[in-house]
Amino acid sequence: TVDTPAGVFTVPDRKSIFRETEDGLKYLATVSSNYPVIKHSEIITRIENGMNLSDAKVETILSKNGAVMQRMYTLPKINAEIKKGDIIAPVIRIVNSYNGNTSVGFYMDALRLVCTNGMVSTKEFMSMQYRHFGNVFDMNTFAKNARVMFDGFDGYSKHWRDWAETP
Repeated sequence: TVDTPAGVFTVPDRKSIFRETEDGLKYLATVSSNYPVIKHSEIITRIENGMNLSDAKVETILSKNGAVMQRMYTLPKINAEIKKGDIIAPVIRIVNSYNGNTSVGFYMDALRLVCTNGMVSTKEFMSMQYRHFGNVFDMNTFAKNARVMFDGFDGYSKHWRDWAETP
């Protein structure tokens, strides 16, 4: 049931998702009644508790009234020099939505300093995603797999060094 200025509507087999604000409830989306809402805060807490991200530069981007979230952790102290002066640091990106726009996702990006003027470039090199349907998503499995991906950065950087040295 949705209460709008035009009246109250009931949409069968659907549920409406709202965000509570100081100004009252803000409508986010209408989704299938089977759509499990996975809170942004639950994903963030689980990832942060399972990984050492204390030195990370954190940026959170919310869009569509908070229905879509992207949170990035840049880890400059964990880096790899691919070739002289070419340094890459990992960036962890977590995405989620309450409106079906995105699945729950964990991405490992490589952040590369391209120019001495401070320009940077990122490239995704690993990802995992889970849809919001059924009982497939398990927060513990998600956090465990995220840790495995993060631990793989060192191995990937060794491959990149080898490639940089290949004529």
